Amino acid sequence: MALFLIFFLLFATSTSALTTASVDGSRTSAVANIEGGGGGGARTSLGSETRTSLGSAVQSTLFSSLHDLRLPQHVPASPKSFGSYSQFQVGLLGLNTIFLVAAIWWLFSNRLASRSPEVTRLVLPLGTQEANPLGLRSVFQGGIFCAYVGLSCLHMFLQHRAGSTGYSPVAGTVLIYLGKALVALGMFFRNSDGDFSSLWRPAGGRFGATPGGLLCLVPGTCLALYDTFSFISLAGLDPVSYQIIMHARMVFIGLTWQVAFRKTLTPIQWSALLLVLIASLTKAVDQLSEIGVPAVGPLRTALLQCVFAVVANVTSELLLKELNMPTDLINTAQYFQGLIVLLCGLCISHGSPQALGTQVFGAEAWQRLYGDPWMASSIACLIVFGIVTAYFLRELSNVLKEIAGSGVIVVTAMVDWGVLGLSTCTPLGAEAVGLAVVALGIYNAKPLETRKEGEKAAQGKS
Repeated sequence: MALFLIFFLLFATSTSALTTASVDGSRTSAVANIEGGGGGGARTSLGSETRTSLGSAVQSTLFSSLHDLRLPQHVPASPKSFGSYSQFQVGLLGLNTIFLVAAIWWLFSNRLASRSPEVTRLVLPLGTQEANPLGLRSVFQGGIFCAYVGLSCLHMFLQHRAGSTGYSPVAGTVLIYLGKALVALGMFFRNSDGDFSSLWRPAGGRFGATPGGLLCLVPGTCLALYDTFSFISLAGLDPVSYQIIMHARMVFIGLTWQVAFRKTLTPIQWSALLLVLIASLTKAVDQLSEIGVPAVGPLRTALLQCVFAVVANVTSELLLKELNMPTDLINTAQYFQGLIVLLCGLCISHGSPQALGTQVFGAEAWQRLYGDPWMASSIACLIVFGIVTAYFLRELSNVLKEIAGSGVIVVTAMVDWGVLGLSTCTPLGAEAVGLAVVALGIYNAKPLETRKEGEKAAQGKS
C-alpha cells in the first residue's frame, strides 16, 4: 500500500513538473531517450513540427506499432553532469535512492533472516525442484523469456541506425502485420494438419457459443486501433509525457489481469511491478528537457491507446491459454484481422485508398526500404518478436512480460555503456538499472506460477 501511495505521489509530481516546463507558452525542443540503455541513450532534438516516436523497453510486447519505426539517425549523447539536472530530476534522484535502499534492505534482510517461506527460493541452489528462477519451469520457458528480452534489446539498437532514407512508418507497420500473419500461417501448416474448422466452432468454456475466430477479432482490432491512434498522440505529445502515459499501463494491466484470470497478485508481485514502472519512468525523465504542456486532444488519444494496449494484452493471453485452438492459428487470425482493421483505418484517415498505394506499395516506398537495410532488419526483428511474444503470453503471463522490462533495461545499459559506447552512464540512468535489478530480485521471491512442462491447457497442437 505504501508503494501505491508513493507511486501516485511520483506521478502527481511529474505532472506538475511537466506543466511548469513550458517555455514562452509554446513547445520548444526536447531531448528524448530513444530506448537507450538505462537512460543514457541516443538523444534527438524534437521540434513542434518534427516528432520522434519513443517505443518503451517494457511496451514492445505484441505491438509493432508506428512509434517503433519512426526513428531518427543516432546522435552520440554527451555526458550529463549532476549539475545539469532540473529540480525535478534532482528530486527524483533522491526519491529513487529511498526506493533503492528500502528494496535492497528488504531483499537482504529477508534472505539472511529467512523470516518468510516465500523467499526460500533466494537461497536454494538452481536445479532443485523448488528453485525456479522467475517461476520458469522448463528450458522452453527459459528460452522464450531470453528470446523476448534479447529481441527487445536487438530492435532498440537497430532503431538507432534505421531511418536514413525516410521510409514511411505507415508502410513499415503494414509490412510487420503482414509478415507476422504469414509467418504464423506458415507455422500453423507446419505444426498441424491445416484444419481451420476451429475458427468457426463454438469456443466453449467461459466463451460459450462464440466462434473462436470472432474472439480473435478483439485483440486484433485493439492492436490495429492502438497503432492507428498513435498518429495523433505522437504528433501532439512531448516524449516524456508520452512515455509516462504508456508506462502507466503496467498498473492497469495488473488490475485487469487479476479480473480476467480470477487471481490476485501478492504485495511482493505488485511491489516488483511498481519498481519496474519507476525504473522505466526514471529512464525517460533522465532525458527531460524543456517541454510544453500536453495538449488535451493528444493526451486523451494516448490514454485511449493505453486502454487498447491493456485490452489487447490481456485478451491475447486469455485466448492463447484457454481457447481450444492451436496457438499458430490464433496468431494467424489475430494478425490478419488486425491488418484489415489497420488498412481500413489508414484509408479513412487519408481520405482514399490511393494513399496506401503510394506510401505502402509504391515503387518509391520499396526503393527507400531497399536503401535502408537497418530499417529492413528492424522490421524483420519485430516480425519475429511478435511471434515470440505470443508464445511468451501462452507459456508465461502479462505480469512477467512487464517484469521482463527490467531485464531489457539492464541488458541495454550493459551493451550501450560498456560495449557500443553509444552513451554514458548518468546518475538517473544508474538508478534505473539498480531499480530494475532489485525489481527482478523482489519478483523472484514469489513469482507467479507458470504452465508446467507438457501442459497444454486446451491449446491443441501448437
